[in-house]
Amino acid sequence: MAVSMIPWLHLVAILHAPPLPMQHSGVYFQRPVVDFWADRLLLPRWYAMKLTQVESSFRIRLETKAWVGKRHHQHRIVLSHGLLQTNPRYEAEFAAAVGLAHFDWRQPDQSARVGLGRLAWLVRYFHGDLMLAAASYNAGIRRIESVRPLPDETMTYLRRIVG
Repeated sequence: MAVSMIPWLHLVAILHAPPLPMQHSGVYFQRPVVDFWADRLLLPRWYAMKLTQVESSFRIRLETKAWVGKRHHQHRIVLSHGLLQTNPRYEAEFAAAVGLAHFDWRQPDQSARVGLGRLAWLVRYFHGDLMLAAASYNAGIRRIESVRPLPDETMTYLRRIVG
């Protein structure tokens, strides 16, 4: 196959080596990791970068928790975690979709691979519409496809990505 037949983004993805894996250590934004997976998954770099910045900056820590239940029987659940704030309920499914057998959200490489893999899938699902993909990453596909208006949090989220 001639090099001229390979799309430019495929060539970039093939030529860039994966970044070295490292632990999250209070660093919420990992540009080399995000660029690498954006190139691999054929997402625009600016889009992957902006979504990563917005996702990571919404949280003081990389893990978001909430109290659930009645006053005397409350327990804490993890709502989302990792570089792209993946939801623990669906992370095994998302990890399997990008070829990861064991997902450790503390690894920026794995977190970016799973989060951006999900985003790439959403971009294809919405036929290349980046705003619908970002909105569904935040609010969920069912909410986007329903007739209900988007939540205020999602509207703020979209303004931060576009802004």
